[in-house]
Amino acid sequence: MEYGDLTIGQNSFVGQFQGNQPFGQRPSKAQELPDVQASLHEDAVRSEDVQMVTLYRKLTSVNSESERQKIVNDIAKLTRQQERVQTVFSRIVAMTAGAKQLSTVFETRKRLTNFNCYEPVVDVIHQRCFSLSQNDHALRHLYTMVNLCEMGISVERIMSAINETC
Repeated sequence: MEYGDLTIGQNSFVGQFQGNQPFGQRPSKAQELPDVQASLHEDAVRSEDVQMVTLYRKLTSVNSESERQKIVNDIAKLTRQQERVQTVFSRIVAMTAGAKQLSTVFETRKRLTNFNCYEPVVDVIHQRCFSLSQNDHALRHLYTMVNLCEMGISVERIMSAINETC
């Protein structure tokens, strides 16, 4: 019994892919790829903003009014979702840490050490508020839960705020 693509050795593609330079030898300047560092900075987008940027780029290249309206509606829906995420996390923080601590919780990023607090809190957010695997924006706000747990706020108090908010 034989496995794999038995025709791969018959093509010159493998040799072209691997190259014919001896091991450890760098390719000559003519063979090197062009430097793409400059273009990377122009197109860099935070991962949670990729969907919005993609919609805006589609909007600039759309031809029909119906397509344009659909994209505008998608942008409005995504904006509402992002605003809801911000509102939910702000309410949870205000209810647990207090309004005076709101800016502190949102502006700092503490190191997670209290896993016994964080893991159940994230599970409840995922079950009651947002599907974290489907919502990059919500994922980016989980650091606030780290901050609450690291501030010594009890799991019960955080869970209560989540249950009231969502």
